Order: sequence, then structure tokens, then C-alpha cells
Amino acid sequence: MESLTKINNLTLHSVTGKVDDSFIGIKIKNSLINFYFPETYDIAEEHDIVNLRNDIFAILRTISLAKTFTESNDKVENKFSINGQFALMSYLWIINDYLTNGIYVNREKTLKINQKGKINWKRTLNRQPIISNGNVIYNETVVEVRNNLDNIIVEAHKQCVKRSLEFIGWLYNLSPKIIETIPYTDSTKKIYIDAIKNELDKTFDDYKKIRLNHMLNVICGLDMSENQDEFVYGVDKFHYIFERMIDHIFGTEKNLKEFYPSANWFIKKYNDSNGFEKVKSSELMPDTVLIDKNIAYILDSKYYRYGNTADYNDLPETTSIQKQITYAEYLEKNNKKGILEIRSAFILPYNMNKNKFNANEKIHYIGYSETEWKKNDKEYESVYGFLIDTKHVINTWNKSNHGDDINTLIAKINDALNEKVGE
Repeated sequence: MESLTKINNLTLHSVTGKVDDSFIGIKIKNSLINFYFPETYDIAEEHDIVNLRNDIFAILRTISLAKTFTESNDKVENKFSINGQFALMSYLWIINDYLTNGIYVNREKTLKINQKGKINWKRTLNRQPIISNGNVIYNETVVEVRNNLDNIIVEAHKQCVKRSLEFIGWLYNLSPKIIETIPYTDSTKKIYIDAIKNELDKTFDDYKKIRLNHMLNVICGLDMSENQDEFVYGVDKFHYIFERMIDHIFGTEKNLKEFYPSANWFIKKYNDSNGFEKVKSSELMPDTVLIDKNIAYILDSKYYRYGNTADYNDLPETTSIQKQITYAEYLEKNNKKGILEIRSAFILPYNMNKNKFNANEKIHYIGYSETEWKKNDKEYESVYGFLIDTKHVINTWNKSNHGDDINTLIAKINDALNEKVGE
């Protein structure tokens, strides 16, 4: 598999994020595979099969972060040309499990009394024997049997492996032809689903439960058609995913409600000339709050193009700068965590290996912003700008320990602060 020179029928697309060029993910039609990735992601060359496959997997896994977003336009586009859902993570799991363990085998033994099958001597000898003329007789033998349900689940597993290979087997250079299955119909689909659910209800094997749940995801998403030749898995707006990944890496405060500034309307009551009704307006919501040693760092993730273009028009605008200052002012006046200092920063994506800044570090400082109508004598009235390597973010956001990245960012903000003071 690793000797391939390229993945057949695969075309890579670098996505700018501009209107009509914002989809991140995968589209497959008539066996032609189109993969769309962020322009700041340093994707492997097409001839580097192993690393290219890893890059595709890494980017596709981030798309699951969009499932919790409430705006319908930003949700995951996850569909076939016919019916059903493209259960990407389950396809990946099913294939990897098949490559490791082969076709499904039920290792949980079903035991019966006095039936045909392989005798389980340990269980048989533990039963009460009959003593006759000095002889010990076990008249109840315990046997291990294979039931019809196992056979159905084996067939269901074959269908799952075959269909998973049809959809993404190209990533492994595996053809679905290596798996033989019986004809797939609406009737067999229902039988498979019932059998899997039945087995889930009675099994105590955790790994088996995981396998059965992935099988259920695949079977439930399949139409009986043999040729679902088009499917899509991706998201039209990657900015939300970028924000969530940055929050996973740098956010120490998971409950951000207490950091939300808000305002009120006082609406005049028409039936009372001297009265007003108080109406709460919308809240401002910071992306990420990092607190370290009584210092709060308010971070705003901006999925802007500056890291790729170096065009000043692609920097955060005045409204974003003012919002950062507003968050800090609110925190200063409603300080419930013993915060002594407040600092603020923007984080934008870039490619540490290919950029216009002569930079090659995971986090790179680009400068700071200030408003023209403030004295800018408070630390938080200067908002610092940083670029972060997109590939590093995508490959590490779901790790459990981000201490190195947090320490690096804090050190760079402090260095920027000292440099500004010195200036």
C-alpha cells in the first residue's frame, strides 16, 4: 500500500475562506475525489501517501466540532446524493478494526444444557453429579453453541466493511471487492439493525459495544442502492472550528458566562407615561479566556487570511479591537477570580513553513493594536496579534496536555508587552 505514487482520482484544493471558496472537507462523485483544506495548512505532497493520508484524516476529524453549532448554515454538510448520512468516523473505525481483527467473531460464549455443541468441561464439572454404583455421572452437559444471531451480525459486519471500503477505501488503497456479501435490501437492513440492537442490549464487552455502535451507524446510514456515487462530508464555514480548536488548546475557563458583558434597553411603556420596561440586550461573548497566576488573557480567534496574504486589510478590524477592550473593562469591574492584570490578544492562522514573514515558529508575534480615542495607559488597551501554525492546531487540539503551547503564548505576550513598554 505504501508503494503507491499517488491516490488515484484525488484532487487537492487549497481553500481561501472567501465567498464561494469556503467549503472544507471531502466531495466524491463518480469515483472522483475532491478534498478541500485550509490554505494555511501545510498539506503533504500527493506522492507522500502516508503523510497525505494522515493530513486528510486530521482535517476531517476536526469537522465533528461543528456539530454543536446552532446556526444551520454552519453545520456539517453530511449527506449522500440519495438518502442517509455519511458516517465518516464509523467508516474509519470499521476499516481500522477490520485491518486489525478481521471479520466479526463473537468471543462471548453462549452456553446451553444438554444440546449439541462443544462441551465446556469446566462448567459441566461444576454442576451437581449423580453417584451411581460408585460411578460419578454428569447427566447435564454444558455446551458452547453458535446461534443464528451471530451469523446475522457476521453478515452485517461484512456489509459495513464493504460499504466503508466503497466510500473511503481509497485512503488505504483497499478495494471493496475483497469482501463478499449477500444482496443488500431494505429487508436485510432491518434484520441487521434489529440483530445489532439485540446484541448491544445483552453484551458486557466494552470493545464489542463500540464495534456494534459503529456498525449501527453505518447500517442506519445506508440506502439499499448499490451505487451511491456522490457524497459530501464537510463544513462551509471553518471559522467556528478554528475558534473551538484554539479554545481547546488555550482556554482554561470553560464556563464563560461570567465574562459576558451585556446591556439593557429601557422601553417606554405606552400605558404609563412615567414608566419604562427593562429589556436585556444580547451579550458579547469572548472566544477564549486563559487565566494563569492571577493574570487573565482574553483571546479572540480570527480565521482571517492575514497569515497567508500579509495584507493589512486582512487584519482584525476596529470593532474587534474595541470588543477585546470591552471584555477586559467588564472583567476589571466584575472581578470574581482575584485577577490582578488583564491582557488581550488576537490569534490568526498561518503556515509556519510557507509564509511571507520569514517565520518558522508555531506561534509568531506580528504586532499590536490600539484605539485612537483612549489613553492606552492600561495593559489591556493594547491588543496583541499572533499567528499560529494551522497544521499544529489541527494535529494537537484534541490532546490532553497543552502546557507547552500555553507557556509559549504567555511568554510571547509578556515579551510583546515589555517590548512595547520599552518603545
